[in-house]
Amino acid sequence: PAHLQVSYEAALQSFVLLKNTENTLPLPKGSKIAVLGPQGNATRGMLSDYFGDEACPGGGFDCVETIADAITKANEGGVTVSATGVDINSTDASRIPHALSLANGSDLVVLVLGIDNTIECEGTDRPDITLPGLQTPFAEKVLSLRLPTVLVLVNGGMLAIEDLLEYPETSDGAGVPPPGAVVEAFYPSLQG
Repeated sequence: PAHLQVSYEAALQSFVLLKNTENTLPLPKGSKIAVLGPQGNATRGMLSDYFGDEACPGGGFDCVETIADAITKANEGGVTVSATGVDINSTDASRIPHALSLANGSDLVVLVLGIDNTIECEGTDRPDITLPGLQTPFAEKVLSLRLPTVLVLVNGGMLAIEDLLEYPETSDGAGVPPPGAVVEAFYPSLQG
């Protein structure tokens, strides 16, 4: 339907490529890609706090394509695996080892971090603009694997990510390299 095409085109026009070094993007087809992070398999998390008529017919969010699903479709001849690793705002680290094991077997990582309506909504103030929960420590662990990494941010309000961009690579290789690409997706909506 025409309204879905408009939603798709609006999402494409809203993405902002903040960084792309060493030809990290576009993602090469036929690769083994690990999509990690709390927003990688999110459906409700793709929508802002005011989604209105965007919700799926009959309610729910099952018609919203996840970022992992979209990458799987685009990765012709390749393999795409996904894991959350951590939740948006939690101190539960129990799923980090599984996510890292998926990354270790991959050619590259798409790390999808951010916030959702549990963090930002009308009548709710955030105490700061950092990534909540264990997202930053999780990202540091992923980046320490030294795989080509695309960081995708899903959010409405601003996020401070300088901690993930300023790790100097030391001569002994002990530093954590920053992501090769950073994409600000905002809330990409129904067809994002």
